[in-house]
Amino acid sequence: MPHLNRLIFSLFLLLFSKVYQASGQEAQRLKRLGSEEENAVTSATMNAAGELIMSGSFIYGKGQMPIDNVLLISKAPKNARCGFLARFKADGKVEWSRILESNRYGAFEDIVLDSEGNIYALGSFHGELTFRDKTYTEDSYIPRYFVAKYDASGNPLWLQYVPGEVNIEVVFTIDTKNNLYFACRQGRSTSTSVITTRLVLYKFDKDGAPLLESILSSNTTSGVTHLRDIIVDSKQQPIITGQFMFSMIIGSKLLEGRNLANAFLLKCNADGSVKWAAQVGESEQYNLPTSLVLDELENIYLTGSFSHKSDNISLIQKYHPEGARTWNFQVARKTTVENTGGIYASAIKLNKEDNSILLTGAFKGNVTFGNTFLTTQQRATDGEAFLTKIQPDGQVAGALQSNSDGTTIPSKLFINQQKEFYLVGITVSSTLQLNNVISTKPTNDLDIFLYKEKLSILDPKLVIEPEPEEEKQITIPNIFTPNGDDKNQFFEIINLNKDQKNSLVLYNRWGKQVYHSPSYQNNWEATGLSDGTYFYILYLEKENKTMKGWVNIVR
Repeated sequence: MPHLNRLIFSLFLLLFSKVYQASGQEAQRLKRLGSEEENAVTSATMNAAGELIMSGSFIYGKGQMPIDNVLLISKAPKNARCGFLARFKADGKVEWSRILESNRYGAFEDIVLDSEGNIYALGSFHGELTFRDKTYTEDSYIPRYFVAKYDASGNPLWLQYVPGEVNIEVVFTIDTKNNLYFACRQGRSTSTSVITTRLVLYKFDKDGAPLLESILSSNTTSGVTHLRDIIVDSKQQPIITGQFMFSMIIGSKLLEGRNLANAFLLKCNADGSVKWAAQVGESEQYNLPTSLVLDELENIYLTGSFSHKSDNISLIQKYHPEGARTWNFQVARKTTVENTGGIYASAIKLNKEDNSILLTGAFKGNVTFGNTFLTTQQRATDGEAFLTKIQPDGQVAGALQSNSDGTTIPSKLFINQQKEFYLVGITVSSTLQLNNVISTKPTNDLDIFLYKEKLSILDPKLVIEPEPEEEKQITIPNIFTPNGDDKNQFFEIINLNKDQKNSLVLYNRWGKQVYHSPSYQNNWEATGLSDGTYFYILYLEKENKTMKGWVNIVR
C-alpha cells in the first residue's frame, strides 16, 4: 500500500473509533475496526445465516489489533504484517477471531466457504509459521503460499502448501462439490527480481488431495503480470481473468497487447485444458479486470475499468458462456486522471429477487450514474467509494458515495435475506461518512470499514438538481469571533437555506463531537468552547451533498 499523507487531528491516539449518527438513522450501521495500527481487509464472504467471515491483516502500532472486545496480538514484530480471520454475527459483533502465527510475516489473501460452512484460507508467509502443533519454515526470496482449512467455529484442521516452488501470485475458488481450484502465476528467481514463466491451474478435493494440474500459458513474450480472479461454473469449468504485457499465449491462442495493461479472460474445460481465451477490451487504452461472477444462465460478468475514450468508462463486461461479449455497462465521467480514468468497479452482486445488479468501486473527480451526480471534494490523489443499482434493462436505479477526508476503497459486497447489503473495504481517513452516518477517528490510519444498509436506499427517490447560480452558492467562513459585540457573533453559513434539514456536526482537534444540529439555523456561537480550530461536516439535504472543512474561533 503506497504511503499516503496523513492529516492528524491530535497528538495522541484513541484506542477506539467513535460512531456518530444523524437524526433518524439506525446505530452501528457504519463500523470501523482496529486502533492505532494499520489494518486492511483482504477478503470476505457470507454464510447462509447472514454472518460475515473476513480475512485481513494488521501492522505497526503496538503489534496488536482490537476487534470489539477481542484483542489480536501478533507473534511477529510490530513492523511485520500479521494475518487474521474473524466471523461477525448478523448484528455486527465479532463471534470469534484467529491470527496467523508467523514470527516474521504472514497474511491471508482470500477465503471461501464449503457447503458445510468450513473455511478455506489462502495465505502466504515468510520465516516460521505455527499451525496447530506443526511448524513450517520458509526462508526463500518469495513468501510461501499455503491453504489452511478451519471448521465453522474457527478451529484449525489442516494446512498444506500450494504446489510450485516459486508462486508469485495465486487466486483460488471452490465448486459446489467442495473441490478447490488454484490459478498460479509461477516463475523463477534472479538476483534482483522474479520472472514469470507460466500460468498453472491446480484442482484439489476438500481434504487437499490433488485432482489435476494443467499448464495454461508458458513461453510468452511477457506473460501474466497479474492474476485477478477465478470462478467455476456448474460443469466444474474454471474461468480466470488477469492482466498481461505485450503478448501471451493461452492454450494455442496468441493475445497481442497494445499497452502495458492488457486484460485476458479464459475458460477451461473440466479436465483443465483451455476451452477458449479472449483479450478483454482490445481497443481500450487501459484495462483493469477485478472480479468475476456468474448468473443463473452462467453468463460471465467481469468488473473493472476498461477505457478508450476521455468521456466514458466501461465498468462491467458481460460474456456468453462460449466467450462472446454480449453487453457492457458504461458511465460518463469528467476527470483528468489517466489510465483507469479515475474510476473502477471492484465488486458486483446479482440480486436474484429483482434481477438487478449491485456494483461498487472507487472513483476520483466527477461521475454520473443515471440521474445521480457524484463528486469527490478532496485532493486529486484521494478517492471515494461508490455503490449503484442497475436495473435489468441497464438503467441506473440509484447510487450513493462515501465522503471522507482521505481515500475510501470498497472491496466486497453482499446481500442478505433481510434485503440489506453489506459493503466491506478500507479507508485512510479520520472522518468517514456514508449516507449521513459518520465515523470519526483522530488519525487517518488505514482501517477496515463495514457498512450495512437497506437495499431500498438505492431505489430512485431523488433527482439531483443542477448546482445553484454562482451568487447563491454556499460559502462557509473559516473564522468567526463570538466575543459578545454582535459582530460576527455566530457561525453563519452564507446562502444556507434554513427551511431545509441541513445537518451540521463539529468536532474538536481530538475528534470529539462538540456540536450537532439536525437542521442548522446559523445560530452556533461556540458557547463553552475555547478558542482554536474545529472541524465541521455540513450535509445539505436538497443537494444531497456534504461539505467539510475547518473554522477558527477567535475572541
